[in-house]
Amino acid sequence: MENIEEYYNLIESALLDLGVDPESCREEKQEGSWTISSGNVYLLLDCWADTEENIVVFQVLSPLFEIPEDMSAEFYNEILELNFTINGTSFSKLNNTLVLKSIQDLELTEKTAITAMINRVGFYADKYGSTLSMKYFGVNISEDTDNPTQE
Repeated sequence: MENIEEYYNLIESALLDLGVDPESCREEKQEGSWTISSGNVYLLLDCWADTEENIVVFQVLSPLFEIPEDMSAEFYNEILELNFTINGTSFSKLNNTLVLKSIQDLELTEKTAITAMINRVGFYADKYGSTLSMKYFGVNISEDTDNPTQE
């Protein structure tokens, strides 16, 4: 495994290509992490060394909203069906939060693939976050970014 700093530089170069200042979104407490927000979309970017597999991993994650414990089967069916239609990204459940996620071995990735991952997760988060929140909770998260779910 090469020096992970080289991968951080590659990610930050991709962020610059996207018009994002990497220094302003770099997480100070977590090396290899960046947070981007635009409107109601939050993207969490992480890069780490997986020593077990001897690879460097890059992940783009967008938390959409909290999923109540009593969520309907209809909701989960829709999420599974959407997973089949979206490219290079998938819906997942992290704790009690619906997230969109793309993850890849960086050693096989060029900068253009990094920018595509960031754009893709952001696009799907923007497209489906508000739609699903409105459909299942009656809340448009683009209008209520502080509290995207009903209490």
